[in-house]
Amino acid sequence: MRARHEANRTYVRERSAATACASCGSTPVEWHRDAHIDRPRRRIGYMVGHYSRAAVEAELALCTPYCRRCHMVADGRLEALRERNRARKP
Repeated sequence: MRARHEANRTYVRERSAATACASCGSTPVEWHRDAHIDRPRRRIGYMVGHYSRAAVEAELALCTPYCRRCHMVADGRLEALRERNRARKP
């Protein structure tokens, strides 16, 4: 079990480093899919420790690769962060 987890984690890290962001072209990437909101056990970070390599690869094929910034834009976290920062300023 632990060996599979490490092998999957290494695979995802290497694939993320070798894949360019779908929006801006930078690397490394994170993997975005709207379905991950409703199905957290299908998130890549969870899957590496609990699913087979084939299942992880299949999920990656359904995801959009985004760099950290573009991923935050895609799922709304960047705007939420900006709003929180605006609210803190006097």
